[in-house]
Amino acid sequence: MTRRVYWLYLFILLAAVALDASVAEATSFTGDLQMCTGEDTISGKIFVTANFYRMDIKQHGDHFSVIVDRNAGMTRVLLPERKQYIEIKSADPVSRMSDPFQGLTFLWTSADEKDLGIDTFNDYECQKRVLSMQGQDIMTYWYATRLDFPIKITNLVSPGTFAEISYISEGPIKENVFAIPPGYAKMAAPGSEPPEVPDWADEVAKAPVVTPPLEKAMTAGDIIRVKVRPGQSVWVRATGSSDDAVAKAIPFKNGGPIKSVSMYSNFGQRGVICDRRNETAAEADEIVVRAFEGTMTVQVKCPAMQEKRIAAGETFSYPVTSDENIELRLVDVSDGASECTWTWLADGSPVSEERLGPVKYRTVSFDDGQTVVRKTLSPTGDTMAITVTKGEIIVKLGQYDSFAW
Repeated sequence: MTRRVYWLYLFILLAAVALDASVAEATSFTGDLQMCTGEDTISGKIFVTANFYRMDIKQHGDHFSVIVDRNAGMTRVLLPERKQYIEIKSADPVSRMSDPFQGLTFLWTSADEKDLGIDTFNDYECQKRVLSMQGQDIMTYWYATRLDFPIKITNLVSPGTFAEISYISEGPIKENVFAIPPGYAKMAAPGSEPPEVPDWADEVAKAPVVTPPLEKAMTAGDIIRVKVRPGQSVWVRATGSSDDAVAKAIPFKNGGPIKSVSMYSNFGQRGVICDRRNETAAEADEIVVRAFEGTMTVQVKCPAMQEKRIAAGETFSYPVTSDENIELRLVDVSDGASECTWTWLADGSPVSEERLGPVKYRTVSFDDGQTVVRKTLSPTGDTMAITVTKGEIIVKLGQYDSFAW
């Protein structure tokens, strides 16, 4: 699979995950779908029912389909030319990309929402709303009340990025539209295979374990290790970097990275504020900081975070300390399914659902152990209350200025 096609599949997968989280009880309909990232345009057809929806996509000669089973919480990408399909849980966390659907889902739980009244798009009456963060408008969307489905989304930060559904036709859709065709083989989802252990992993055990705060000059091949401890984050940054500097902070467990090394960002590059690793001890033993190329001075510190293991029926209350966003990390440590929800209090009283939005957008469900979900939330009160309704979850959260060290 070419790199371009791989990212194209992932782009559509993200859109599917986002739409699955945002729609309920939709009227059955079909329509033309167009998604534009500013540089590229994806077009196709969309089929929507109360329990499923499917997108048939064509771009640059590539054909594929996305099928979302809302009841089962599963998303499947069909690759007709290969007669294969990719399957992923719709609730799985995935990297955010310049994708209006994924952006809408994320912002629903973290941004402020303003009602712009009723507007008409493609002959459908819509609730038009704008989402903002820290006073900046981020996204506008049109939610068709008759269809119970968003039919237009515009990204206000990235000009030319939008998604819209047109030429809509209401009516029943055959069930086999949402079935996997006979003869299709299941393939591994991107990122689901065990990470490859790098050649230099053998050097990690000999590298020094450091105690932050720390400042250390590093050059290509140098490694330091920071142990993961409850109630702490690990922040790393580089100063005085050479033009070719590459450095990464990689969570390790049992002697190997928990994800592919390629998935971690280069904090050594000039202009990067820092890299913040918020993994819990259930996920990683240590953060391995390695200089891959060039020279730099690495600084490490461990700001405090609130962290607690919560069982079903328990509530964890977090007093908000500022107007900065809350970085929330949820780790399922139950052998069975886990679920939690959160709400906000102001002066000891619950904030109204009218202001918070439906509880389904403030609920995270897991169906297997060690699944991790990350959220960035805007404070909507002076206390955040997280309640575990099933299983057991590690909750880790804190507040900080994303643009400061």
